[in-house]
Amino acid sequence: MYEKFREVQEELERSGAAIFRDHDGVESLVIRSPYSINYIHSYAEDSEFFLALADGKLRGSQCTAKKCGYVYATPRGHCMECGAPTKWIDLPLKGRLHSWTTCHFGSEAFLKE
Repeated sequence: MYEKFREVQEELERSGAAIFRDHDGVESLVIRSPYSINYIHSYAEDSEFFLALADGKLRGSQCTAKKCGYVYATPRGHCMECGAPTKWIDLPLKGRLHSWTTCHFGSEAFLKE
Protein backbone atom coordinates (compact mmCIF):
# COMPACT_ATOMS: atom_id res chain seq x y z
CA MET A 1 0.00 0.00 0.00
CA TYR A 2 2.83 2.39 0.88
CA GLU A 3 4.49 1.74 -2.47
CA LYS A 4 1.25 2.73 -4.26
CA PHE A 5 1.05 5.87 -2.17
CA ARG A 6 4.65 6.76 -3.02
CA GLU A 7 3.88 6.28 -6.73
CA VAL A 8 0.90 8.63 -6.45
CA GLN A 9 3.08 11.21 -4.68
CA GLU A 10 5.72 10.99 -7.39
CA GLU A 11 3.11 11.41 -10.14
CA LEU A 12 1.65 14.41 -8.30
CA GLU A 13 5.11 15.98 -8.21
CA ARG A 14 5.59 15.41 -11.95
CA SER A 15 2.19 16.37 -13.35
CA GLY A 16 0.06 17.84 -10.56
CA ALA A 17 -2.53 15.05 -10.83
CA ALA A 18 -2.62 11.29 -10.33
CA ILE A 19 -5.01 8.36 -10.17
CA PHE A 20 -5.08 6.51 -6.86
CA ARG A 21 -6.53 3.00 -6.81
CA ASP A 22 -7.55 1.76 -3.36
CA HIS A 23 -7.46 -1.86 -2.15
CA ASP A 24 -10.96 -2.46 -3.63
CA GLY A 25 -9.85 -1.20 -7.04
CA VAL A 26 -11.83 2.04 -6.77
CA GLU A 27 -10.07 4.84 -8.64
CA SER A 28 -9.88 8.40 -7.35
CA LEU A 29 -8.41 11.44 -9.04
CA VAL A 30 -5.91 13.17 -6.75
CA ILE A 31 -4.71 16.68 -7.58
CA ARG A 32 -2.09 18.97 -6.16
CA SER A 33 -3.64 22.24 -5.04
CA PRO A 34 -1.70 24.91 -3.13
CA TYR A 35 -3.35 25.66 0.21
CA SER A 36 -2.53 28.38 2.70
CA ILE A 37 -4.24 29.39 5.91
CA ASN A 38 -3.76 32.15 8.43
CA TYR A 39 -5.29 30.87 11.64
CA ILE A 40 -6.37 33.63 14.01
CA HIS A 41 -7.54 32.60 17.45
CA SER A 42 -8.97 34.72 20.24
CA TYR A 43 -8.65 33.76 23.89
CA ALA A 44 -11.78 35.89 24.49
CA GLU A 45 -12.82 35.77 28.15
CA ASP A 46 -9.74 33.64 28.98
CA SER A 47 -7.37 36.43 27.80
CA GLU A 48 -6.67 37.62 31.34
CA PHE A 49 -5.29 34.19 32.26
CA PHE A 50 -2.86 34.10 29.31
CA LEU A 51 -1.82 37.75 29.66
CA ALA A 52 -0.98 37.07 33.31
CA LEU A 53 1.08 33.99 32.35
CA ALA A 54 3.04 36.13 29.88
CA ASP A 55 3.68 38.49 32.79
CA GLY A 56 4.94 35.69 35.08
CA LYS A 57 1.74 35.63 37.15
CA LEU A 58 -0.87 32.94 37.71
CA ARG A 59 -4.55 33.88 37.69
CA GLY A 60 -7.36 31.54 38.62
CA SER A 61 -11.12 31.60 38.95
CA GLN A 62 -13.05 31.61 42.20
CA CYS A 63 -16.74 30.91 42.64
CA THR A 64 -18.62 34.01 43.83
CA ALA A 65 -21.25 32.05 45.79
CA LYS A 66 -20.75 32.58 49.54
CA LYS A 67 -21.53 28.94 50.35
CA CYS A 68 -19.13 27.58 47.72
CA GLY A 69 -16.06 29.74 46.94
CA TYR A 70 -14.37 26.90 45.01
CA VAL A 71 -11.05 27.95 43.40
CA TYR A 72 -9.90 26.80 39.96
CA ALA A 73 -6.34 27.13 38.67
CA THR A 74 -7.71 27.37 35.13
CA PRO A 75 -10.09 29.92 33.59
CA ARG A 76 -13.74 29.15 34.34
CA GLY A 77 -16.73 31.38 33.61
CA HIS A 78 -18.96 29.50 36.02
CA CYS A 79 -18.39 27.21 38.99
CA MET A 80 -18.56 23.53 38.14
CA GLU A 81 -19.81 22.77 41.67
CA CYS A 82 -22.77 25.14 41.98
CA GLY A 83 -23.04 27.00 38.64
CA ALA A 84 -22.45 30.49 40.06
CA PRO A 85 -20.30 32.99 38.11
CA THR A 86 -16.60 33.16 38.94
CA LYS A 87 -14.20 36.04 39.46
CA TRP A 88 -10.48 36.36 38.73
CA ILE A 89 -8.04 35.90 41.62
CA ASP A 90 -4.25 35.83 41.92
CA LEU A 91 -2.83 32.40 42.70
CA PRO A 92 0.51 31.59 44.36
CA LEU A 93 3.34 30.51 42.08
CA LYS A 94 4.21 27.61 44.40
CA GLY A 95 1.99 24.70 45.32
CA ARG A 96 1.43 20.97 45.03
CA LEU A 97 0.63 19.36 41.70
CA HIS A 98 -2.14 16.77 42.00
CA SER A 99 -2.77 16.02 38.33
CA TRP A 100 -2.06 17.25 34.80
CA THR A 101 -3.22 16.85 31.23
CA THR A 102 -1.12 16.43 28.11
CA CYS A 103 -2.76 17.60 24.87
CA HIS A 104 -1.42 16.40 21.53
CA PHE A 105 -2.25 18.13 18.26
CA GLY A 106 -1.00 18.10 14.70
CA SER A 107 1.55 20.64 13.58
CA GLU A 108 1.13 23.16 10.77
CA ALA A 109 1.87 20.38 8.29
CA PHE A 110 -1.53 18.86 9.15
CA LEU A 111 -3.63 22.07 9.13
CA LYS A 112 -4.77 21.48 5.56
CA GLU A 113 -6.28 18.12 6.55
